[in-house]
Amino acid sequence: MQDPKNCRSHALKCSLLADSLPEGSARQLFIEMAATWTRKAIEAEKFTPVLDQVLPHGNEPYRFGSRMDTQDHRRR
Repeated sequence: MQDPKNCRSHALKCSLLADSLPEGSARQLFIEMAATWTRKAIEAEKFTPVLDQVLPHGNEPYRFGSRMDTQDHRRR
């Protein structure tokens, strides 16, 4: 899941870029991308409290093998 701060940062960048472009399809594309990033930020904010309760490290990205219990994976 995306971090809400990162999503809002992307939304702001898209909005600023859209503002710098003349009317047309490219400008509209960046306006739509900004709206999409804003929706993703809102979704991420809804789930952040849930993830903080469920995951031991909050919204930290999982790295394969980083939380393995070495006792469960002993060599036989």
